Amino acid sequence: MENQIDTGLLHIPATEPIVIFAIILLSILLSQTIFRKIKLPAIIGYILAGIALGPHGWGILQNDSSIQLFGNAGLLFIMFVAGLDLNLQEFKHTAYKSIIFGLLTFSIPLSLGFISCRTLLHLDKLPSFLVSIMFSTHTLIAYPIVSRFGITKNEAVAITIGGTIITDTLVLMLLAFIASGYGNSSNSLVWLKIVISGIIVAFLILWLYPKALRWLLRHIEGEKLIPLIFIFFMIFLAGILAKAAKLEPIIGAFLAGLALNRTLSGNRELMNNIELIGNTLFIPFFLLGIGMVIDPHLMTEGSLVIKVALILTLAALIGKYFAAQLTRFIFRYSSVQGNLIFGLSSTHAAATLAVIFIGFRMGIIDVYILNGTIILILLTCLTGSIVTDRASRKIHLAEEYTLPEVSALPERILVPVANPQSLQSLLELAIVLKHPGSDEPIYPISIVEDNDQVQQNILKSRKNLDNIIQHISLSEVKIQPLVRVDVNIVSGIIRGIKETMASMIVMGWGGSLKTSERIFGSILQKIISETEQTTLVSRIKQPVFIFKNINVLCPPNVEYEVGFIYWVSKILIMAYRIQATLEFKTSKDLLPVFSTIARRWKINPSLKNTIYSDWETGFESSSHSKTDDLFVIVAARKDTISFLPVFDSLPQRLNHLPENLNFILLFPEQVEKMKGTGVIPVSEIHISPIMSQMENLKKISKKVMKSVQKKSSHE
Repeated sequence: MENQIDTGLLHIPATEPIVIFAIILLSILLSQTIFRKIKLPAIIGYILAGIALGPHGWGILQNDSSIQLFGNAGLLFIMFVAGLDLNLQEFKHTAYKSIIFGLLTFSIPLSLGFISCRTLLHLDKLPSFLVSIMFSTHTLIAYPIVSRFGITKNEAVAITIGGTIITDTLVLMLLAFIASGYGNSSNSLVWLKIVISGIIVAFLILWLYPKALRWLLRHIEGEKLIPLIFIFFMIFLAGILAKAAKLEPIIGAFLAGLALNRTLSGNRELMNNIELIGNTLFIPFFLLGIGMVIDPHLMTEGSLVIKVALILTLAALIGKYFAAQLTRFIFRYSSVQGNLIFGLSSTHAAATLAVIFIGFRMGIIDVYILNGTIILILLTCLTGSIVTDRASRKIHLAEEYTLPEVSALPERILVPVANPQSLQSLLELAIVLKHPGSDEPIYPISIVEDNDQVQQNILKSRKNLDNIIQHISLSEVKIQPLVRVDVNIVSGIIRGIKETMASMIVMGWGGSLKTSERIFGSILQKIISETEQTTLVSRIKQPVFIFKNINVLCPPNVEYEVGFIYWVSKILIMAYRIQATLEFKTSKDLLPVFSTIARRWKINPSLKNTIYSDWETGFESSSHSKTDDLFVIVAARKDTISFLPVFDSLPQRLNHLPENLNFILLFPEQVEKMKGTGVIPVSEIHISPIMSQMENLKKISKKVMKSVQKKSSHE
């Protein structure tokens, strides 16, 4: 071959796998470095690198099966992450908007494309219809840009993703209809088969996938590699199932992301690992593969190719622009949000190639339309990426500027560690409770008692903490372990709170009380009595991010406590992050208050507020929670507004709850309040000191009666 050069390993086009892989990795590295310097998306660099390295450029690489394998994986990964990042709570509130945008971004480009092909390109009806279908579809090429700027929760992004699935599903179904045989009398039967098989596949993925992953995470807690491999297997299995149903594999991948959305949304470690592999290999390979298909020499082969390319590109971009702007007008979005919708929905790639190649193979379209489409892909990818990048930057800056005000003191979470095996669970809880935007580290603290073996114990504690934290490896969260020497554990924890100026304490549940603790008080009782910080005591025996429901039992007058807004914000943020349904059980209707706090943080979790007749009823109903439920009991310190006498015996009652019940005992930040100040209605004030003494008298009388009965039975 005249275009081949062979000098050992330096064979052009490259055939040695290690050489091919090295060249691709170098091109990915250079694209990231160069395009970040010139402030353009790396996506454009990947496509241009594919053009330069591919068979239509320098000919260094061939678009062979290995490139296509990783490229197909990249496309599936993009659709999987799109489903994974779609906040289901937000989607429930924006579902009708997604449907409207999906119909607009399908019908407007379809209509404009059909008219353009008939009048400007003078194509017949079937070729015009096929090409106009191509205008309606789009691929979320620019989605990694949105993800990088951290604005995936913006409503404009949510409706674009939802609309993408609607329009792509309609396009791919029409394509399957055409490919099955235009004019064939059995088309109605083909349609029926596709619809039925698609419903079955969707049901299997959406119902079975979450159950399978939850089962795996419960039984292999602490493992990292197995869940990661299992998730990637599930992505490709979903693609296979969709393919078997005569649907495009990207639909199966999106359904897989949607199915695992709630289970993975709070697990930042696993999400980080998934995104790292996908963004490093799969997506760049996919974009390089797109670049290799593009032939820049077509621009010099005559005015007809340029004319066709310009008409196709303008029709595609104008149709998508009108759909985006009409959506912005209907829902009163900002101009920047309208541009973001346009940028995300204007890029054409995989589905466009599928439509046009099928039409070319069937002889419906000619080589000029094919070549013009390849140029359209390059131009729309460049345009969409640039528009998305600029809009994302503006929205990111605006959202950063309008973050809710927080306390002047930095938020610092202290995690006392008694049992090193529970540290991962406590850190996961601390992370989902952390305020968005907080750069403060989480402080795990180990207390070493001052005795003859203090130095050995210090070294052992440091080693244990370091080993566990290295295995957790949460890249987005700073963790600063502390080891302190003190005369006892309680004193060390209290000193740690003062040193770090901690605003919240997250500690593990100690279980049954020892005899000495019954006499002198438990560690928890001492910490609660000697501190004022918000304190959470956790007995969670599974990953926190797989909970479906959070049930919060609140005592009367809880809304009057100093730390009310703070702890409610924490629970709301946690529910939003793990996408769990949140139910508050209170003595009065506080739903407007909870909703106001949620709006302050610009989050929209699924909220309920149940009114109980008395606290005991609320406790009994919540104590029978399911495995996927988290029971949060809001308690109070003594002599505070919301304190109830029953709280004295609460630790003992919690010890008798079923072993599989996961709960958090929460003590809000509280200071003693003066009664009768007019802040609280007199009718709502609980005379807790008197009630407490009466409760103690009851306990003493019961014990006396028991001892009397025992003596009489012996006699």
